[in-house]
Amino acid sequence: MKKGLAGAILLALVAAAAGAQTITVTKPAGGETVVKGKNYTIVWTKSGTMGANVRITLRNAATLAEVLVVADPAPNIDSYAWPVPANIPDGSYKVRVKVKNELTFDDSDAFTIAAVVPPRQAQVLATKFQPADMLKKKYPRLCITSFDVGCNPDGFVVTFAYKSCGIDPLPKGSTLPVKPDFRILIDTKEVNHGSLYIPEFEAPPGWEVPAYHACDIPLQAPGEFDRYWVMGGGIDIKINENKAGGMPSDTKSWSLRNLTLIRCGYDASIYSAIYDWQTETLTTLITIQGHLEGYQKFRFFNTGQDSLVVDKSLGGFSEEHNLVPGQVQYEIKHKVHPPGAGSVVRGWLGVHVLKPGSPSPDIRDINHLNNYHYFSYQR
Repeated sequence: MKKGLAGAILLALVAAAAGAQTITVTKPAGGETVVKGKNYTIVWTKSGTMGANVRITLRNAATLAEVLVVADPAPNIDSYAWPVPANIPDGSYKVRVKVKNELTFDDSDAFTIAAVVPPRQAQVLATKFQPADMLKKKYPRLCITSFDVGCNPDGFVVTFAYKSCGIDPLPKGSTLPVKPDFRILIDTKEVNHGSLYIPEFEAPPGWEVPAYHACDIPLQAPGEFDRYWVMGGGIDIKINENKAGGMPSDTKSWSLRNLTLIRCGYDASIYSAIYDWQTETLTTLITIQGHLEGYQKFRFFNTGQDSLVVDKSLGGFSEEHNLVPGQVQYEIKHKVHPPGAGSVVRGWLGVHVLKPGSPSPDIRDINHLNNYHYFSYQR
């Protein structure tokens, strides 16, 4: 009895193991057209423990009669590259993949063998197997990678980097009838445009121009201080809008102001001014942030009148304060007596960072609009 029971269990295990073996042919797919004389990959999936080789045959789709031995043996590695013979009659077929010396096999869905792929199906296949993002990256392509801001005695210099980022190399510059273009916009206003450099060799993917001149942002002339001057907040860089060489365009946007503050500029701003009639005290909130290495003082003033000239008889004043390393906000209180028996206190408030070792304002302030604040308080 024990021997009989053990034998039954063994047979059951063998049968279960055999039942767990499966092969599923996934290519050719149903309705697909395979072109004669071309290479084609037959694909299958498998599960369970099975032999290392398979026998692949081509069969009539209607009768399943064997038409052609594709491979015997072929490695059981989930795919087989099949050079489709050019002399196979056009028709409907199936491919059978069978494990050598075992019963496990599967037939593909019915497909067609023909001399060419029908145009409509070719279009469907192109859409199915070449997603839009792959099409964009498959050909030569230029991409913007970064931008930078530097300073010189005359102002700020903006540069950007671009590179070959497609799969194929760039065409030689001499083969392009027109060069890829570029445009630079600051706060949506165009400030420069031109053509990009393309080398006289096929630049491979990864080739890069690390610093290409985008534009200059000049400072004001020495001795001038235009309170309406601003550098700009955002920058847009656009390349190859003319689609030179059939390559797509690229656009990138950054905060011009933020990078300039870090690298070589600062921003002094007046945010509020409140006057207390009881204490005759003017309280002003000022922020000074950015690249302030080497700077030591700033000037705060009140004109006391509607013009930008300080009139002390009308409560105007001008005073210097120390810049504190790491400090951004400054609250300044100042006694302002109403002129005569007047009931109005008014004037233009202003803040200027001073040049190191000089009483003159430094013009590297990137945003002058906020340097001034008009206030008027009536009793």
